[in-house]
Amino acid sequence: MINFQDLTFQKVIMHTISDKKSGEKCSNASLSNALIEVDELVGQTIKTRLIDAAGRDSRAFELEIENTSGDSFYEYGKTLMDSSADDIFIKASQDIAELLAESQRHPRTPGGYLIVIKAIDEHTKENYTVVIKAEPHEALRLSKNSQITLLEKVFLSPSQKLYKIGVLCDKENGEYGALLFDDQFRQDGHPAEYFYRDFLGFSVSSNSKIQTFQFFSKTYKFLSKNAGEADKIKLLTALKSFIGNNETILRPRSFGDQFLNGGLKDKFISEISNEFKTSFVKDSILIKNKLKQRKLTFPKKINIIGPENSFDEQVKLLKEDNIQDINSLLDEGYTVIAVKGKPFSDE
Repeated sequence: MINFQDLTFQKVIMHTISDKKSGEKCSNASLSNALIEVDELVGQTIKTRLIDAAGRDSRAFELEIENTSGDSFYEYGKTLMDSSADDIFIKASQDIAELLAESQRHPRTPGGYLIVIKAIDEHTKENYTVVIKAEPHEALRLSKNSQITLLEKVFLSPSQKLYKIGVLCDKENGEYGALLFDDQFRQDGHPAEYFYRDFLGFSVSSNSKIQTFQFFSKTYKFLSKNAGEADKIKLLTALKSFIGNNETILRPRSFGDQFLNGGLKDKFISEISNEFKTSFVKDSILIKNKLKQRKLTFPKKINIIGPENSFDEQVKLLKEDNIQDINSLLDEGYTVIAVKGKPFSDE
């Protein structure tokens, strides 16, 4: 992972990205023509944010560069790194801002401020292009005389915590590295595709954390939707065991071979396992809490959640043919609750 502590910020500029307006195909960028003279306080704060981001395993990802076309973040970032001229930096940063605005096509994608930074590692002499999209909770106005004040508000105010970071760096062997940080990434979500894919042109296909997370999430949803009522809970438990075993390599098709049969197996291979590589390194850090817990979902957003290792002992599901067991369960200290609907059934 990148050592941000050793970075020196050579040039910094900030552009404004609007919310997508009704009737428009994408957001718009309000471009700045002036560099920001970053004082020591703001510079150290930005550096601290970057260090914090890189150290958070659940939201920081080393990715691969996929889009290297002439109008890509990769090319603009290289142009920015390769020149010391202010006008070239400003133009490249404006191209990057326009690219972000063009990538924001969903009506719920918020606007914000795009900070573009040219930096160098003073020890390794590696060059960096860093882009930070900050999404303030409150409306802030950018003026020529208040850029430093605005930058301080974006990074120093306790409420301003919504930001995404993309990094392009040149390595000693002539290759380039890519890093993504998404502060809004959650264990029940995914990194924003408009940012890492459409804007940055990065790919998650070789990131073990994200691949393991996506395989688990997609398989879980597939089983919840397609498995028979009698088999769902058993198969979902098997999925957790499959992910949580001691194997260091995850082979998606093996889950179908071990636990599924007939048409369900064929459908799984077609819809799920074929989306992934034959095998990849397993890293379950993004789903570690899901592996420790079991969650029964019922219609109307009713859920029963408990530890995986004691769930079967503490929670009993009664079928129609053993409803007479209620009295014995009451005698054993259970509380009998009736929930309308079947587990994992649609609303």
